Amino acid sequence: MTPALGRQLQQTGNGAAGRGMLQPRHTGFELKTGLALTWLGTNSGTPTLERNVSCTLVRLPGAVQMVDCGEGTHRQLLALEKSMDLAEIDGIFITHLHGDHCFGVAAALAVLDRAKAAGQSDPARRRHHLYGPPGLSELVRVSMVSTGLTQRLELPILVSELVTSPAAAHPPQPLALARMQRQQRRRQPNDEPNDAGRGGAGDGDGGVEVLLQRVAARRVQDAPELTVRCQAAVQAVQPRVAALEEIWSPPRYPPFGQYGQYGRGGPYNESDNEIELSSSGDEDNDDIAANGGGGSGGPGGAATPFRQSFVAAEGLFWELPGCAGVRVRAAQLQHRVPCWGYVFTEAMPYEEGMRRRKVVVLGDTVSSKPIAPLAAGCDVISHEATFARGMEGKARIAQHSTGWMAGAFAAAVGARNLVLTHFSARYREGPREVDLDRSSRNSGHQEVEAQSWAVAGLLKEAVATYGRPEHLFAATDFYTHHVPPRPLAASGGLGDGIGFGASRR
Repeated sequence: MTPALGRQLQQTGNGAAGRGMLQPRHTGFELKTGLALTWLGTNSGTPTLERNVSCTLVRLPGAVQMVDCGEGTHRQLLALEKSMDLAEIDGIFITHLHGDHCFGVAAALAVLDRAKAAGQSDPARRRHHLYGPPGLSELVRVSMVSTGLTQRLELPILVSELVTSPAAAHPPQPLALARMQRQQRRRQPNDEPNDAGRGGAGDGDGGVEVLLQRVAARRVQDAPELTVRCQAAVQAVQPRVAALEEIWSPPRYPPFGQYGQYGRGGPYNESDNEIELSSSGDEDNDDIAANGGGGSGGPGGAATPFRQSFVAAEGLFWELPGCAGVRVRAAQLQHRVPCWGYVFTEAMPYEEGMRRRKVVVLGDTVSSKPIAPLAAGCDVISHEATFARGMEGKARIAQHSTGWMAGAFAAAVGARNLVLTHFSARYREGPREVDLDRSSRNSGHQEVEAQSWAVAGLLKEAVATYGRPEHLFAATDFYTHHVPPRPLAASGGLGDGIGFGASRR
């Protein structure tokens, strides 16, 4: 074991050092290098005394992008009021519609609206912009109506939903109008007219303006910036990614597309039928989208065979508009419901002569292959590590990753740094004599110590497949990872980073 990894594992162990490591740490909110990731929530499923559920900030000078917004995120944001200007938060990117990633949206909007209305002077950014899966707009609408936010917010809301087919895409329009048009397209000829969805900008409830746009996917093979300028990186990554060990395999009912550059998914065109679009997460039915492509039951009875499992589309990516300070692209990840990962690239180099840095923040995933072309040679990747080795059966069912899977993917795409997050609250790998009684805060700390041993185990797993212990980290709430700038002359071209991995140990 290398000294660097040994020191980190010692920090995650039992005793005073373990308690210190797992306390919320403000590791410097100054932007030391002009680009940083800050984790506001690092637990999966449910919060604990020391970890909230998922939320990650991508921070640049004057602009902050937020990925995921689990319950309690507003409390984490309020804790930052003296350290960071909340008016700088520009966009909220939701990876998927599981509650620990999106149920905090309404409360966060209330906090951010107050800050942005008072402190954001840029007219183009005096709004709330949310990005995510189909069904996100309905989540926002219901949350606002049920909490009364439609009457309390000052700034307008724009929701950008990610769809597969260009035929399903449309520019910004009032949410009520967009819902009505979709209902009309679904209505059968003999159906009676239905006024559901009609109303003002607030969907019949008045108040703040809510707009919805739908952004269509692009094919990786049709993107010159991915297939020409970054050709060396993509070509080097492809065989590595194809060779990754998979613990998940797609269902055997009819596939939704031809095999593309990276396997399943691949090419699409405007004649794609509804079955193909639905199984790749693109739908024109909000109920199905909100339930992850139908699930195995859901409202109205059992789903059709095509909708029993979501299958991530490979060979596709999304270019997301309206992001301050960064260029943002997204690709699907394999999870139980439609899920995306996001790639943030600096719009401008930090300083003259420096390369544009790239950071990758993934949602829940049992296979990250579809995002590999976008992630190639990234400066840092935030990857979930919900389960430990030996729990592959649970990971396969829940469609999550283990520590070794996170390390293997980071090595395959040539990530210069890897940060593990989304840790299971079920880890109980501490000394057997530790009292796990939750009746006091002191025993809660002992429980965290027990969990820290599991995090140390995840780091050991990840380094075995990643191979760069000095560039491997485990996130805690409020942990900040500063991304160092790299000169163009030292970058070795756009493909730099692809040589790193377990083979370099």
